[in-house]
Amino acid sequence: MTMLLTASIIVFGIITYQQLAVNDLPAVDYPVIRVFASYPGANPETMANTVATPLEKQFTQIPGLDFTTSSSTQGSTSITLQFNLSKNIDAAATDVQSAIQAASGQLPNDLPSPPTFTKSNPNYSPVMYLSLTSATLSSGELYRYATTELQHRINILPGVSDVHVYGVKSAIRTQAHPPRLTVPAVPSHDVLT
Repeated sequence: MTMLLTASIIVFGIITYQQLAVNDLPAVDYPVIRVFASYPGANPETMANTVATPLEKQFTQIPGLDFTTSSSTQGSTSITLQFNLSKNIDAAATDVQSAIQAASGQLPNDLPSPPTFTKSNPNYSPVMYLSLTSATLSSGELYRYATTELQHRINILPGVSDVHVYGVKSAIRTQAHPPRLTVPAVPSHDVLT
């Protein structure tokens, strides 16, 4: 009886062991939030000192934060926050929003818009690129169409995390007429001494 029980355990163990799924790189969804802030005209050093540093000080107070990385470029700052696997991404987003509001008093007064954030997973990569061309619309009009129409419609599709639009924003081109730009000479008055 003992031999039969031992043999059956070994046989069932071998069968179930062969059916186990083994994954060298398991799919793990890290709770990651990316924060973006723009300050047109500011150099990277100014962005790091006046925008990234106050935000990072507030973010370090969030419980469950594993590490923070930031990158400041001409006119923009990007901060990536990675939380513990046990941290709920929605709770982390609420904490990040509160930290942004707490840091708003330390940010520059002339910041055009408050910092924004998106929930993201570093394991995901873009799976689709769309290119727009037109024989009748200018580059600026195509960019405006992509940001006002396409971006919002694609963003609400199920499974879409984020949509980025790259292109040329509309610009104003001026042509100066030099004779009209000249200022008429003001007659000088002789001062009597």
